[in-house]
Amino acid sequence: MPREQPGRVSPRVTPVWACIVAAVGLVALAGTTIAIYDVRRDLAIRRREEIYRLQSHAERSAGHIASQLAEQERPYELNAVREARWLRTYWHQSLQRQPFRLYAAVLDLEG
Repeated sequence: MPREQPGRVSPRVTPVWACIVAAVGLVALAGTTIAIYDVRRDLAIRRREEIYRLQSHAERSAGHIASQLAEQERPYELNAVREARWLRTYWHQSLQRQPFRLYAAVLDLEG
């Protein structure tokens, strides 16, 4: 039986180590790909949830304003909004409790 020289790798061991290194590389690549996919999917879900939450808040606020204007029997008069003291109070109180709700719009669809 021939003796191997110290420090020299047997020709039979080299392919084994090459396969091990290739397998570790493939596992690392697969793990990284899966992690990136999961992070992107989670971000997309969180964005959709946040957009839905903001839309819901905006719709409720617009509905509240519309119902208040309808109670005053002036639902289509934008000047009623300017004179509405309750609206200023409503927004002042809402913004103190929830500063992230700093958005509003009054649209005149007739131009």
